[in-house]
Amino acid sequence: LAAAGFQLKMADTPAKLDRIKRIPQKKVVRTMVKDREVYLWADAAGCQCYYSGTRRNYEQLRYNQREEKADRRINLYNAQHDDPLWFEPGWDD
Repeated sequence: LAAAGFQLKMADTPAKLDRIKRIPQKKVVRTMVKDREVYLWADAAGCQCYYSGTRRNYEQLRYNQREEKADRRINLYNAQHDDPLWFEPGWDD
């Protein structure tokens, strides 16, 4: 979230903690605040914090997630081909 530009905010009062408890936990949700689109991610039980961002931050988050998924796929492919137990001679003859 931070890498996508979301801002970390602490629920440092009981009132703020009560507010973030009403947000679906550990997932990004879209809401409107004073006619402004805002994306929130909350963790009331863990860090007692939330992240707040714009549509641009959300789009960057989605892009980062796709890139991470592609990188994991490439790393798995490379690991399989570098593993002598995975590769069997004769398959590429």
